[in-house]
Amino acid sequence: MSCLTASQLGKHMLLPFSSPIFVTSSPLIHCNVWTSLLVLGTSGYQYYLMLLDDCNHFCWPIPLRHKSDVHHHIVDFTVYAHTQFDTLPKCFQANNDT
Repeated sequence: MSCLTASQLGKHMLLPFSSPIFVTSSPLIHCNVWTSLLVLGTSGYQYYLMLLDDCNHFCWPIPLRHKSDVHHHIVDFTVYAHTQFDTLPKCFQANNDT
């Protein structure tokens, strides 16, 4: 029996993934506010604040009744991160939504 190569078997040879170029060492939180204009939640929530940790990709969805509640919830999240993870977020990145 002859020895078959990978190309003869029809399998693709994959190169290993390279290590990421940019690695986040300090907590960077991406945040975005989005709305569900068509359907109002049964609890009266119309907006949602999404917080995503860039370092470990944890995601925290926070329901909001008003857009003006965002600042209050970001302050609460900072306290939560300090008590749960013993660190403070160094930066919040947003899309400059009004």
